Amino acid sequence: MGNISTFIQKLSIILLGGYIAFNSMIQAQVQNLYPNPPDKIISTIVQQGTVMTGIGNIDVPLLRTTIIVSGSNDNETLKEIRGKLVNTSNFNDIKRIKAYLAPDTYDLNTQNATLLGNTTVNSTGNFNIKLNNLCHLDNGNHYIWITADISDTAKEGNTVDLQINSYLRENGNTIYENNGNPEYFATIFLSESVVFHPGDNSSRYYRIPAITTAKDGSIVAVCDRRWNSETDLPNNIDIVTRRSTDNGKTWSEPTTIAGTLGKGGNYGHGDPAIVTCQNGDIIVLITAKNGFWDGTPDKPALIKKIVSHDNGITWDTPVDITSQIYGPNCLNPVTRQWKSLFISSGAFIQTRSGRLIAAMLVRDEGKGKHNYLLYSDDNGISWKVITEKAIHNGDEAKIIEQNNGNILISSRNPGNRLMNISNSNGTGWATQWKNNDIWGASCNGDMILYTSTIDGYNKNRLLHSIPWAEDRRNVSVLISYDEGKTWGYRKTICSKNSAYSALNILPDGTIGCLIEDQSIAGGYSMRFVCFSLEWLTDNTDTYTPSLICSKSYQ
Repeated sequence: MGNISTFIQKLSIILLGGYIAFNSMIQAQVQNLYPNPPDKIISTIVQQGTVMTGIGNIDVPLLRTTIIVSGSNDNETLKEIRGKLVNTSNFNDIKRIKAYLAPDTYDLNTQNATLLGNTTVNSTGNFNIKLNNLCHLDNGNHYIWITADISDTAKEGNTVDLQINSYLRENGNTIYENNGNPEYFATIFLSESVVFHPGDNSSRYYRIPAITTAKDGSIVAVCDRRWNSETDLPNNIDIVTRRSTDNGKTWSEPTTIAGTLGKGGNYGHGDPAIVTCQNGDIIVLITAKNGFWDGTPDKPALIKKIVSHDNGITWDTPVDITSQIYGPNCLNPVTRQWKSLFISSGAFIQTRSGRLIAAMLVRDEGKGKHNYLLYSDDNGISWKVITEKAIHNGDEAKIIEQNNGNILISSRNPGNRLMNISNSNGTGWATQWKNNDIWGASCNGDMILYTSTIDGYNKNRLLHSIPWAEDRRNVSVLISYDEGKTWGYRKTICSKNSAYSALNILPDGTIGCLIEDQSIAGGYSMRFVCFSLEWLTDNTDTYTPSLICSKSYQ
């Protein structure tokens, strides 16, 4: 027994010595790989930032890297971020690259972020951002944005994109980024700006864009400010507006034109539709109080009108016009039986004869939801309904007037858009059809008249916006040269998550688009971009001003 015990003791000593030797060898190899072994565990997640920017924009958030730190109680310190340009048309389009440490995952707000460092791009497209303000990171998640300053001489339609290659630590070790080039890139537009952003004015939720060009050439944008959530009415929602006098580069302070103060927690106003009238008035139609699915003939959702007489600078108090349209106090025996309705947000129109026409979505006395038209022949003082159905089982819809006076309607639908045409101002309709040229998610878009030979332009052109995907992303703009029969050229405006959009024409003939953009923020940002007909059509078409009249803006 004693011999066995002695043997086991000797064997244990041998095994222990072998373990110590093996462990020392492994430690030596690790020391060779990492002369100063890390005392922190770091992982990184690189995500694409914005996919839209403008000529001359600064601090464009192109990438966000989330650095996750855990381990000891000591801070992790980074001293340099290295990367390169990829998918970039011209390296000279980028003046500087910067790194910002931001407090949250929202779209970058440089006023609340810390500038860590900045650099230029060398001739091969590489950049090294030396973090002059050393980046000390404790345990947790940290958000570093890599931004670009776009040159004033950048070309419309060029693309910019960045890739992160590695991070240099204070101790000299390098952390290599294996996934530093996420999908997507940013397109450079003539101009790009954020009109409303999650968190502005203490509200995280902005939705439902509408936009028009006023008689003085200024741009007026309106949308929902949803206080409690992204959900529709009934909800605490205001209608807010901002103006731009420099083609959308900068915007005025926001103005609330329909508020909920003192009306109760779930009372709200939503879904703005807008038009600039021939007399210069700007009219916004909105829904209020009840939601579309909550209304009844006795308790309908309300319809209100808001008017500006000075190009969107000031606004009249909202006026309830519900009883002119439907509800228990309406004199129309047909519409008095309707359950609920709302005006399709975005653009409505004034015809050449002066009639205002807006498309409505209606839960009528039957089942389902259908499109009807609302009109006014006295610049919005009084309103009437055309009770002939325009689209059966439709949704949010847009209308335009063709050269011969016919009314074309385009209605939201999963897949191909539903369309119909009336040759009698909406009192009679042809058989509705699906337009095979316009396909996309079941989502609101816009359709507007761009140019008409009746108005002295060289071509007939319509524009249509829609998310060109099965889900809400890839908002694109299409153009038609035959008054809506076919739609040829299509260009992507926002390739990432994006939904509702609204269109307008600027005084110089360029095209504006106000988009719900969810590419990087926690909620939707209202982003405005401006682009040319030449870019939209790959230089196969050129805008020529009218020979006989100034544009009556929509």
